[in-house]
Amino acid sequence: MEADINRIRYGDTKIIVFSLLFLLFISFHSCAGVPTSIRNAFHYCHSEKDTHIDSLINTDGYYYISYPDTGILKGGGHSFMFYRNGLYKTILPTKYDSIKKKYDISLGLQEIVENTNKEKSKWFYFGKWGSYTICKDTIKIQYIDKPTQLSSTSAGEEWFKIIDRNTLVFINSMPLSTNKSYWLNYENYKNIRDEKAKYPAIFISIPVKPNPDGAWILKEKWFWCNESDWKDYMEKIKQKQKK
Repeated sequence: MEADINRIRYGDTKIIVFSLLFLLFISFHSCAGVPTSIRNAFHYCHSEKDTHIDSLINTDGYYYISYPDTGILKGGGHSFMFYRNGLYKTILPTKYDSIKKKYDISLGLQEIVENTNKEKSKWFYFGKWGSYTICKDTIKIQYIDKPTQLSSTSAGEEWFKIIDRNTLVFINSMPLSTNKSYWLNYENYKNIRDEKAKYPAIFISIPVKPNPDGAWILKEKWFWCNESDWKDYMEKIKQKQKK
């Protein structure tokens, strides 16, 4: 009898500890901020204006780069999407197709749109978000991963050349920080940048893209070109939460 009571107490203790750790994890995600060195290097502020990027490339979907299983890139891929209001999003695969035995990005995005899995939807609005600018035939992106107090914040800049409406090619990437230590190994990774340039980003159409309004970066005042636009956005979110 006493042994059963001890097991119950031990089980309750594990639940309490797990709950506290989970709350602490959520707290870290909500309280951590973007370092000043990254904010100062971020130059593509957000204005919510139509960039007319759809006049150059297709945007009703996402772009996917597939890397070979052998070589320095070690397989896998890179997927991302552009929004006409200037937002950029790196997409992580979340939906595993047991028949095809691989992750299906399109199905994962569909789940987010339909909000059938709130946990996956939440993580879509975390992660790497940023903005882009268009310079002739080149799209320049600056992105920042949502910071936590458990790890350092990753941020970067990437450039893609427009080949046609469905194809982009990686040109360059660089650290996004005024901290010179981030640039120490820049030249050492030239072989990786050269390798990435061999594999095009191919457009994949989807019926509906997730609404970007919940992106964590939109809540950051420094991300906006005009403070008044940020206030308008925050008020819109506030009204939406009341419904």
